[in-house]
Formats: sequence, structure tokens, C-alpha cells
Amino acid sequence: VEVIYGTSYDNEKNLPPGYIQGLKERYDENTFNREVLGKLIHMGGTFAYYCFSPGNIVKQDFDKTARTIMFWDFNASAKKPMSTGLAQEIGGKWYVTQEFIFKNSNTDEQCKKVLEFLQVEQFTGVLEVTGDYSGHRRESNASRSDYAIIEHYFRNYSGFAINTRPTLSVKDRVASLNAQFRNMLGERSLFIDSRCVKLIEDLQQTRWKESGMALEDTDPERTHPSDALSYFPHYYYRIGAESMQTS
Repeated sequence: VEVIYGTSYDNEKNLPPGYIQGLKERYDENTFNREVLGKLIHMGGTFAYYCFSPGNIVKQDFDKTARTIMFWDFNASAKKPMSTGLAQEIGGKWYVTQEFIFKNSNTDEQCKKVLEFLQVEQFTGVLEVTGDYSGHRRESNASRSDYAIIEHYFRNYSGFAINTRPTLSVKDRVASLNAQFRNMLGERSLFIDSRCVKLIEDLQQTRWKESGMALEDTDPERTHPSDALSYFPHYYYRIGAESMQTS
């Protein structure tokens, strides 16, 4: 058996002008090496968010007028935290300016905490919601789905919309977030306020399982804050596809 490796550069004459350069802007290093250079990338046991570094940690106060994306990972558990955060578009970049990460919580209680914060800050910007697609399901013991509850609390804010997409590949969702932290050109588009300590800790500690096919979740506190954030680029800056609404 002979294995022949090829790169996108070998086929560049048949690609649209600037195609590979565009991939450098949208891909993180591992994705570029795998998809464009045809390299075998072993991820088993490695840090999932390897592009996240101190260069992505800043001091950025909440902006009450900025376009804001509220991102969610749902867990009503004593061990697994319900994870919500606010990403804001400020000066052409995105900043996570607030986190709401609590165990022993539920969607209704979480919404009340976020709503109280927005009211105290006198928020007047556009508000959009994204998160785990499974939140559209209505559980047998609940009269409303998670997103129906969220809509009840926040639907009166300007531009309110719920934008979600099913996760067909955890690798693609993680890659979308890595590319926002640092793409192949070394550009950073997403930053985390230093006061979001639980989210930062989760981004720094979440690893792939040895199989490289799923995230290590033996610690019940791990993956949930970073999962919540990853749904944001998974919808708005999806790797390898145009953004489309599926909610």
C-alpha cells in the first residue's frame, strides 16, 4: 500500500483566487494543517482549546449599547454547572464580558439572574441568543423548552432572535472557537474578560479524550462553560460552511 499525500497548494491553479488565503483567515492551525496541507493531526489527550492563551485575556467592561450574543449550555444538576455568558461586539472584535455559571440551577433561575444584570446595567443593545440545539426539546417533565423559557424573559429586547445549529461534529465546533481565538494568520477575534474566571479555567483545562473523538468529561465541572461559548462561533463563524439559521 502506498499512501500519497497532497495539499491544496498542489491544486491551487484550479481554485478561486485567494481561496487558500481565505482559509487561513477562517481556520485555526490544526484545521489548516489537516484540511489544506493534508497532515495527520493526533489530538488524543491534548488541550482542546490550544489557541486560547493569555493574549485572549483582557479587561473589558460590559457595554450597555453593544450588540450582545447570549450563549447557553444547559445543565440542571448539582454537579454540572448551568453555563451562560454574554459575548459583545466592540470595535470590530468580540469580548465575553460576563459569565453566569452555577450548579444547582435551572433555565428559569438562570434567566432571572441574567435579566437582573441587564436591567441593572440598563442594557439597550441588540440581544441574540445561541447555545446547545437540544434546548429546543421539551422534556417530559417540563411544559416549555429551554429556549421557550429564554424567549419569555428576553423577547422584548431589540433584535431578539434565537440562532442555533445542530452539532454534527464536536471537532468542528471546537475548531470554530479555536479559529476565533487565533487563526492561521495569527489574528485574534475573540477575547475573554479576566473576571470570567470559571470560563477561563475551563478553556485552559478541557482536553480531548485519548481517542481524540470526544472531550474528556470525567470531571463533571469540565467542558460546560467552554461548550456554551463554542456554540457562538459554531453558528456565526462555522468552519467550512456559510452561516445559516436552523432554529
